[in-house]
Amino acid sequence: MKFKSLVFAGIALLALSVTACKSKPKLMSPEEVTKMVDEKVAKEKEVLGPELDKLCVAQTPQLVQAAVDQLVAEAQAAQTAPAQ
Repeated sequence: MKFKSLVFAGIALLALSVTACKSKPKLMSPEEVTKMVDEKVAKEKEVLGPELDKLCVAQTPQLVQAAVDQLVAEAQAAQTAPAQ
């Protein structure tokens, strides 16, 4: 019984491998690839866009403060530096 099922499985595998080698996969054209990528990017933007906006709004005050601190430090350093 077990031998018969192994023989049938082997024949099925052999038949599948022979037919798989004869068929050619359909390759996508560059236009199709571009369209598919654009669609996926648009979907991701819909999902990630609001989250990225939240992060940007949350980080903006810190980034602005860091830039202001750097400008103030540079201005103070320029005033205290000896003139050449």
